Amino acid sequence: MVEPTFVLLHGFGTSSREWVHVAEQLAGVRSLHPDLPGFGTCAAQGACSVSEMAEVIAGAIGHAGHRDFVLVGRELGALVALELAARQPPGLLGVALVHPAWRADPETVARLRTAHGNPDALRAHYAAVLGSAPDERDLENLILDGLRASKEAWNAWLDQAEEPPRLPDVPVSLPVLIVSDNDSPVPSLPQASIQTLAPESPLLPLQAPGPLTRQLLHWSNNLVKEARA
Repeated sequence: MVEPTFVLLHGFGTSSREWVHVAEQLAGVRSLHPDLPGFGTCAAQGACSVSEMAEVIAGAIGHAGHRDFVLVGRELGALVALELAARQPPGLLGVALVHPAWRADPETVARLRTAHGNPDALRAHYAAVLGSAPDERDLENLILDGLRASKEAWNAWLDQAEEPPRLPDVPVSLPVLIVSDNDSPVPSLPQASIQTLAPESPLLPLQAPGPLTRQLLHWSNNLVKEARA
């Protein structure tokens, strides 16, 4: 068995560009990081359900011809990854949930509702999330992604963020890794291994790409060893 492909799914309001540093540090390991419907280059597709997004990602994986793969999803992408994992697609070895952000607080939701299409509001939001001295290119990409996101998709996901998250009807039987901080709520999955990672930020792929990549590679290497045993 060769090293599995990493399928990297971005969070709310961003695009595949949030995984650029992780993809670079994966070095020779193959990765696929598509834009979710309603965001990034797929903004024109508008609002889609989690199930519909999972279907789109399954099609992208099949089209790319990846045989063995792991799903890695952050925030919104974590919901999509879980939904797809519950379908047990051929070749899937495990699923990693990065800062699942299982439910957003009302203040954040209200702030983000007014931020769509407003570069100043987006800059203020992401500057606060990224903390002091954020990478200017990363910050600009986040702002641009927030400006081009579908308004329908943006509002649909904020509506969902105010409700308790819904786990897939079919339990996920594959290995699950959850990477988050100490204070964030995480889904209740009996088979999940939970790892904490600093800094305490929902944008770990941008703020801690090195430690996150090492954690993901260590996890995937163990999955391969178990599959070969």
